[in-house]
Amino acid sequence: MLTTGAILEPFKKNPLMLFNHIRPEGNLKNQILPIGHWQDIEVNGDEISGVPYFDDKDEFAMTIFHKVEGGHIRMCSAGAEPIETSKKKSDLLPGQKLASVSKWILKEASICDIGANPDALDVALYDSSDRLIKLSETSIENFIPKITTMSKKTTTAGEALSALKKAQEAKKTAADAIKLAQSKISIALADEETSEEEKTQLSEGAEETEELSDEDKDAKIEELKKTLADTQAQLAKLHEDAKLAEEAEEDKKATALADKAYNQRKIKLSGKDGIITLAKANMKKAEEFVAGLPVLPSVKGVIENSSKEDHANDEIVKLSQKSFDELFKLGKVNEVKLNAPEAYKKIYKAKFGKDPRNV
Repeated sequence: MLTTGAILEPFKKNPLMLFNHIRPEGNLKNQILPIGHWQDIEVNGDEISGVPYFDDKDEFAMTIFHKVEGGHIRMCSAGAEPIETSKKKSDLLPGQKLASVSKWILKEASICDIGANPDALDVALYDSSDRLIKLSETSIENFIPKITTMSKKTTTAGEALSALKKAQEAKKTAADAIKLAQSKISIALADEETSEEEKTQLSEGAEETEELSDEDKDAKIEELKKTLADTQAQLAKLHEDAKLAEEAEEDKKATALADKAYNQRKIKLSGKDGIITLAKANMKKAEEFVAGLPVLPSVKGVIENSSKEDHANDEIVKLSQKSFDELFKLGKVNEVKLNAPEAYKKIYKAKFGKDPRNV
């Protein structure tokens, strides 16, 4: 978790100090309440520091205070909500397997007997609803993605090229050294002061250091080129496999979102392809779009509404067969006028001997 990405302002307004990230869940007896707060919160380089102030009116808080003061408890742990992650090489440590959290909100800081999660650098994680994430139940990869192995593959290719360059340089240096040795050996063999034993040793050494022929050199170079080509082909395949795996994961998430929308009756079966397409392009927008969709009416609701309409139509037909005076007594004149205007004209004319106006 990068210190440069820490958002501390909300925490400074409410600098909670908990014990072991335990939060009270209501007005229950014997629950652990906040044991104090933090002051003098500062950022110094890569470190975030603060001074703990214990609640001296809380018996349990003072128990923890004495443990800290006595040196029996020496650890504190940040409770943070990850906001953004980074896979940039400059933001990663050697051997790091998960992305760095480049932006995060400090929710609380706890006095701890043992860090909340040693595998997460003694940091407890919260979700967007301020609920503590239990990594025993939820994979941390749901919140902090894995680093793709492409960075390591690229490093492997770089190391291979570097090793090849060093080998070529060493070969040239060795060739120059052999030439120098051979010239000195020739001089020593011709020197009268060189003993027979020394001549024998020099002759044997000259045979061992004999320079490779041009044919052998070419063969070695071709072997190195082939090794490099094979390595590059393997890297390309691994890159393609990683890309396919990433696309498969995106397809899986997009399909799951479309299935969820369909199961919640927010889309028809024919609308699933559209949701999948949108999700592949932008998952966040797709989720927001699905969340804003209204629930479609059920088959039962459609049938019930249809039955009500049929019943209303039957009632109008019956009323249309009555006289104006009968409708007037029933208070249904306007209902027939609005829903059966042609029938109303006939009823009106039968009563008054003329057509009604504005119908």
